[in-house]
Amino acid sequence: MYQTLLIRWTRFVTARPVTVLLIVALVTLASGYFAVSRFSINSDTGKLIRQDTAWKATYNDFQNTYPQYANNTFVVISGAKMADVRAVSRRLEELLRADTDTFEMVYAPENDVFLEDHALLFLSVDDLDTLVSNLADAQPVLTAIARDPGLRGLFTLFDDALGADEPLPPGMAGIFRLLADNIHQTLSGHPSPVAWRDEMLNRDSDVDFYSVIFVQGAQNFGISLPNARIIGTIRDTISSLEMPQKDLVSVRLSGQIPLDHGEIESAMNSAQLAGSIAAVVLLGILVFGVGSLRVIIATYLAMIIGLICTAAYATLAVGQYNTISIIFLVMFIGLGVDFAIHISLRYQEELRDRSKQDAIETTTRDLGPAISLCGITSAIGFLAFVPTEYIGLAELGIISGGGMIIAVIVSLTVIPAFFTLVKDPVLPRKRLLVANISLLMLEYRHLIVAVTLGVALLALFISRNAYFDYSTLSLKDQNSEAMTTFRELQDQDVITDFVISYVAASEADAAQTKARLMTLDTVSEVKIPRDYVPVDQEEKRFILEDAQIMLASTFYQEKTPDRSSADSDRLRDQAISQLAASLEDFARQSTEDSELSDAVAALLTELLQLANQDTHTKTQFEQNVIQPMQDELNWLNKAINVKTFTFEDFPATFRHRLIAPGGEQLVTVTPGDDIIPVAAMRSFADEVQSVVDNATGRPIVELGIGQIVLSAFGQAISVAVVLILLVLILALRSVVDSILVLIPLAITTLVTFATSVLVDLPLNMANVVVVPLIFGLGVDNGIHVVERFRESKDLTALVRSSTPRAVFLSTLTTLGTFGALSFSTHQGIYSIGVLLTCALTALLFLTLISLPALLAVFSPYRVGQPTSE
Repeated sequence: MYQTLLIRWTRFVTARPVTVLLIVALVTLASGYFAVSRFSINSDTGKLIRQDTAWKATYNDFQNTYPQYANNTFVVISGAKMADVRAVSRRLEELLRADTDTFEMVYAPENDVFLEDHALLFLSVDDLDTLVSNLADAQPVLTAIARDPGLRGLFTLFDDALGADEPLPPGMAGIFRLLADNIHQTLSGHPSPVAWRDEMLNRDSDVDFYSVIFVQGAQNFGISLPNARIIGTIRDTISSLEMPQKDLVSVRLSGQIPLDHGEIESAMNSAQLAGSIAAVVLLGILVFGVGSLRVIIATYLAMIIGLICTAAYATLAVGQYNTISIIFLVMFIGLGVDFAIHISLRYQEELRDRSKQDAIETTTRDLGPAISLCGITSAIGFLAFVPTEYIGLAELGIISGGGMIIAVIVSLTVIPAFFTLVKDPVLPRKRLLVANISLLMLEYRHLIVAVTLGVALLALFISRNAYFDYSTLSLKDQNSEAMTTFRELQDQDVITDFVISYVAASEADAAQTKARLMTLDTVSEVKIPRDYVPVDQEEKRFILEDAQIMLASTFYQEKTPDRSSADSDRLRDQAISQLAASLEDFARQSTEDSELSDAVAALLTELLQLANQDTHTKTQFEQNVIQPMQDELNWLNKAINVKTFTFEDFPATFRHRLIAPGGEQLVTVTPGDDIIPVAAMRSFADEVQSVVDNATGRPIVELGIGQIVLSAFGQAISVAVVLILLVLILALRSVVDSILVLIPLAITTLVTFATSVLVDLPLNMANVVVVPLIFGLGVDNGIHVVERFRESKDLTALVRSSTPRAVFLSTLTTLGTFGALSFSTHQGIYSIGVLLTCALTALLFLTLISLPALLAVFSPYRVGQPTSE
């Protein structure tokens, strides 16, 4: 019945090929216009999964209560000098805050005036003691600048110290080195203010200082890159920044917005790159494997028409692509030629003994049902995700399933019409490497069956260690700026994204919840709003009172009267010359302090060069030394005189990040162990939720997403296997043959899992589509082999037919397409490419070697043994 319909359709097409191709061309042009004009990507990655789960509702409630934590861009400024980082951070915050059209919130806690003025109270008692000791050492310098705010006052102090009989005060080597470095920067054309606070704090020079500006802006999901304006404006602001400290710090972007932006951009760029590579690889495979220009043209024609029509269908069916479904436009390059290759090669084969029309009709009659069956089974493999809660892959399934049916229709229409109009293609050679290998393997069919079983058992053993990576971060480009910066912030404990948050109804609720959570083994720290108030404030105040007494002479003394510009320049030049002479005298003396000797030598060298510079250069250096010190003195005067404070004294911006307008209080729970392993993450989340079931945070969200993905994975496999098996049984009319077709697919699945273990590429949110695809795509080859196996009078006829060659070439084209995906920087697309490349390679051998052997041993339709010529 179906064969009769196919014959009638083929006769209709071949009777009027020009009209049919013109209609196809018009439909293709209309589809192309529609697909291009309506093309868009739903870049909201949060919409890839079902939204009405309990954990998602809790997460949404948290974001509604604390909207300032949602969709942030982290502008991360880091550098070796606190002063440089602080200066750049403040200027950037000021510029970003001024752009109210783009940014809704700009907040930098390190730049908060209240927090800076009270910074000393946030130090531990020991660290504050150390700081005051350092201030004692620096007190002469501070006093000299306070009394005579110029190089003359500072250099006179150094000159007196060098000429004294007593050892130089502690820390003098560091100050000399600091000034030497600054003179060198000034003379090199890169002047910058001296970082006096770093010297006072005696910070470890190997440890970077960080300042993070949190930025929120309006997203536009109506365009493919909804965060492009936010990211572009921030980068433009950074580029326009003109200040000497900019070259001394690193300014990078991270956070949810840059990570999402990078993922979408990576997915789009990867699809374009993979599509270009796939098209070139496809051409190479066809030239190598077919050798007929007409067959190549027919194949490409069918692929291009099918691709354009599928793109239009996708727009009609789902409206928008997502960051996962976009890859089908690349996949179709390989999948769309599968049916065309089988039809074209079978047509070549039939031309040996038949006329053109008879060869076309025979090809359609004998191969058409198998092609249609392959389209249905492939569509089932894709559509298996549609009933699941994984919306991203469900939409991929809808697009891909429809695309496979379109590919069948296009192949059974365009190729017969095309070959009716053109000359007959060059006939293939009778003996092919793939056929000879298959023939050789069939002579050892029992051994092959045993080896196949052994491979399956080995793959099963290795795949026991396969696991699912719950982290949504695994889909990001691991080498991108946003991702490397994000990991750095985690490693340096600047920001941790693995805490669990709970919104307490009141202060009492927060305190009680904290007490219960601290009893859990998996919890290391629980913080409530009151915990942000520094402890031991009274003890620290006593230490600061000592500093006030010690520095009284610095802050309360009469300054030197202002001088004229000429006098200032003359006195400065004299001070430079005098200090250079004193350093030279000191350098002649022997000292056991090598650090001091090196610092003296470095400062002397730079001072001698500075002495020969013009007035502008000297003035610039003086400003870079004195003005920062005066700023630090002003800050220090406020910092040592602050009073103790309570939570209510914090600025409103800070308080509202911890206590919502409705009085709800934020409770954050930090894990005690590394929770990257899934078991540890689950244990941490389960224990916390046993105390507060409405907690949220990355660990809970990722586990929730993972459960949906794994559930979808299991459901899709079950649906695909059951439906494909039923279709096979109905079409092949043999349970045994249907099971034999599935055996290579099952072994390929095990090999894929084993590969994920061996190359350390775990299953993730994207590559879970691989297994249903193995069944949906791999069954095609099995159907072709079984159908040809039944038609053949013996195994020699089977292996010498066009079928092994068509299976080989069609699998190679699909392999080339998915191999192109492995060049992607999008980790999800990359992992699909790598795993499917390995899977299809295994499937190729299993289909061409193992399946014929299995059929020869077990099929009820067993045919004769290989015959010799």
